Amino acid sequence: MEISLKGMLAGLLLSTALSAAGTVAANAGDTEIVIGAPISLTGPLAGDGKEQKWAYEQAVADINKSGGIMVKSAGKKLPV
Repeated sequence: MEISLKGMLAGLLLSTALSAAGTVAANAGDTEIVIGAPISLTGPLAGDGKEQKWAYEQAVADINKSGGIMVKSAGKKLPV
């Protein structure tokens, strides 16, 4: 299979555009600190994952009830 110059340029342009779009989306949340947790909600480990999700939700509720978390160095409250 022979790749033409037009095909290579089109692929390069597309990958550059997609890369740029990804960086813009990543920088859009500079005012927030986001923390996540990978848990299994399907498959053979779904039972454990559902318990973990429940525990995280309870922790978030407790943290928010007590006033949240202030990040002094950033001068912002951590959204939980």
